[in-house]
Amino acid sequence: MAVLFACAQGVHARALDSALRNEDVLERLSRNMFDNGCSVIGFRLDVIEGGKNSSGLEGTAYVYGESYRIESEGNIMISSDGEKWIYDASADEAVVMENNASSADIVENPFVLFDSSSGKYDCDAESVAVVRNGCYILEFEPVVKSLYSGIKVLVSEDFLPVEISFVSNQGIGYVVEILSFGKKDADGIPAGLFVFEPGPETYITDLR
Repeated sequence: MAVLFACAQGVHARALDSALRNEDVLERLSRNMFDNGCSVIGFRLDVIEGGKNSSGLEGTAYVYGESYRIESEGNIMISSDGEKWIYDASADEAVVMENNASSADIVENPFVLFDSSSGKYDCDAESVAVVRNGCYILEFEPVVKSLYSGIKVLVSEDFLPVEISFVSNQGIGYVVEILSFGKKDADGIPAGLFVFEPGPETYITDLR
């Protein structure tokens, strides 16, 4: 079942625990993301460059343990068993490469912020979490050199992701709005969800 939510001024929500530390919020967010089956996340990605919104891409992400699948307008990214497949539906082309699960690059490793044990980003763990407009707000600083800054995650009262935003070193802004969040039991995960099956005419570039 999908859960729809919002955190905005004027939306009624129960009182958030203003005594929670950032590390408590992140740990509960991490558990919701990675534990108890497969997370199914509807999202919208906006890319902001030169003050203009140049995107508005919607899609669905599936996260199960260290595996994930992201679908958007027929394009697919699958990471599982140490490999990553990126498929461009318009060109019927796919690239396969080794997956660097230790990467701190948010685009290469899109769920690294939610992994409380990754050690790639510092959210000032011991500080009391900022609460604003019905959300916990986590601000991250990269522990190692990163291509991104201004990294912020809004977290709902139920410790679910609401919005992720960051800025590249080139000044391009990214805002990911979470439209829905649900769970599938392990038994309900479709066979082959985290396996890419190219078509007979798919052109494959192998970078492994």
